[in-house]
Amino acid sequence: MRRLLLRSLALGVTVLTTCVLTAVPASAHGDLVEGSPGPGDEVAVGTTVLRLEFTALDTDGTPLVAMRGPSGDLLPVGTATYGDEQTVCALAAPLETGIHELTYSVVSDDGDRQTGTYSFEVSASGAPSEPGACAAPDLEEPGPEDARTIEQKGSGTLPSGVLYGLGGLAVLLGGLVVLRIRSDRRNHPAA
Repeated sequence: MRRLLLRSLALGVTVLTTCVLTAVPASAHGDLVEGSPGPGDEVAVGTTVLRLEFTALDTDGTPLVAMRGPSGDLLPVGTATYGDEQTVCALAAPLETGIHELTYSVVSDDGDRQTGTYSFEVSASGAPSEPGACAAPDLEEPGPEDARTIEQKGSGTLPSGVLYGLGGLAVLLGGLVVLRIRSDRRNHPAA
């Protein structure tokens, strides 16, 4: 009877693992398509408008944008907003010469939070940034308190990949059950 119970438990854990792993949403939605400044771009000194375009966004979700300057310090970035259903806009303090790192976090149309980071350069010979859909929205001026990381700006939502963690936990539990069954077989051979 005990053996049957342990086998049923192992089967249940295996089924749960399969369900959790197949329920992980596809990450093809909400991909960054273009930015101004975008990945690897060289933009003019004094750039303030940050425009990020994505494949598909849930505009009910909260977009987040943070940035580090050439020294590695966090730079103030005002509250991010939507320019349209595929564009996130934010206002930064005028950017100075050097390599900058921009981090974003958005909610795609399938409800999955997408987070990414890329670098761009600010130089005297750089091209002016193109605000596009971000020219119309009223963007919030950044203040000193806006120099925060994405984690600090986050709304408390679970990070992407939590389902992978749950799946891993289910696999671990299944493995422990199998080891327990094998141990019982060794210690109590069938008569």
